[in-house]
Amino acid sequence: MLQHLRALHVEILRRLDQLDRLTQQAEPPIAELPAARLALSRASRARTLFIEQNLPEIIGSAPPSRLVRIRALQHDTALQMDRSANHVSTWSLQAIASDWPAYRRASAEIRDAMRLRIKEEAALLYPILSALPLQRLTG
Repeated sequence: MLQHLRALHVEILRRLDQLDRLTQQAEPPIAELPAARLALSRASRARTLFIEQNLPEIIGSAPPSRLVRIRALQHDTALQMDRSANHVSTWSLQAIASDWPAYRRASAEIRDAMRLRIKEEAALLYPILSALPLQRLTG
């Protein structure tokens, strides 16, 4: 499980870096943005689904001192999903083309929040997953 979550995090970070590069351009790269945004959404969704599917085992293996943080992470997942959905619906390609500087700022905020989320997940979940017995990691 740990290796899989790490791989999902790496993929999200790779997609965030791709959007960083695209949003550094002086003009909106309209031909490339849809695919980059979709790839990030898919990677993020895969990570969220993986964590949700494995949450019972994570909670069952977590030290009691981490349960409050895990529950907070769950709650934050819903908030971040709403924020992301609002961002995507607000920033259509037409809106992006119309106000590239504002999109760049809004997109940077979302990407920063996603990077922070990955750091939080890694700090909280990696130790729990690394402590799982080997048969549970491969089963």
